[in-house]
Amino acid sequence: MIVAWHDLPTLAGQVVMVDGSFDPLHEGHVAYFEAAAKIGKPVLCNITSDERTSRKHPVLLAQASRAKVIDAIRFIT
Repeated sequence: MIVAWHDLPTLAGQVVMVDGSFDPLHEGHVAYFEAAAKIGKPVLCNITSDERTSRKHPVLLAQASRAKVIDAIRFIT
């Protein structure tokens, strides 16, 4: 499930949140998601924008594509 930024306040205290660029996505990220899921559910994932990611390195996978891939990971609900 993809949640809009402005809807996050309605979920305060009800969810677990992870954050990162996830570009490139790797097994350490999956372990991060799994650990978050052990804390509670649902697990929401904030994905750093392409603009901010490009300040660190060239973007390998666009933000929208990263969101789709991460949304398919079973620990993210």
